[in-house]
Amino acid sequence: MKIEGLRLASAMLKQIRKRTSAAGEDLLSYLIDIASAEADERVRAIQSEIKGRLS
Repeated sequence: MKIEGLRLASAMLKQIRKRTSAAGEDLLSYLIDIASAEADERVRAIQSEIKGRLS
């Protein structure tokens, strides 16, 4: 399911961000944060769509 893939991607990005941050890669860490936030937002949007259809 799409939402599961997005959740997995977000979790993976958060792990990668920890490593890039520890390596001192500030810009890359920032960009990964943005990608992670976008994945989280897509999960929320899909959940809202599902709730709307069930109402």
